[in-house]
Amino acid sequence: MKTLMMALGLALATPTLATPALPTPARAMAEQWQLISSSTTTAYLADIDSIATAEGVTTIRIARVRKAPANPADLSHAVDEYGFRCSADQIRFVATSDYGSDGALIERYVEDAPWEDIGDSALFNYIHDVACDGDRSADGTWPNVQAFMASDREG
Repeated sequence: MKTLMMALGLALATPTLATPALPTPARAMAEQWQLISSSTTTAYLADIDSIATAEGVTTIRIARVRKAPANPADLSHAVDEYGFRCSADQIRFVATSDYGSDGALIERYVEDAPWEDIGDSALFNYIHDVACDGDRSADGTWPNVQAFMASDREG
């Protein structure tokens, strides 16, 4: 959990991670973003259409969006990818993609993080429930992160 929290803290604090950049994988499926959590400054959305399981690992994409940017037209955000070993309650950080103020991809960073127990993190426990148990919010969905940003950014 310490490594995972450090990776999330680093992703939140800086726009880059010290890992090699890889091209963004092609996305053949639709996106469906759902607000899953928020703090006073950040909204967290899960792309429930991105949830996939292969070889015992379930993956999910989570967007981090500033709730009140200085410029309301600012479309900058980050999308983190996580892997779960659902029955073992384990998580690993996979990658983060940073998007600039125009909403375009700036860089994608991949991390070969170790598997860790989810522990007491309320956010990671809920992401686990969304990815592994099918939990969904009744608050609606957005077809992309930019659509959420065009709304009130509160959900």
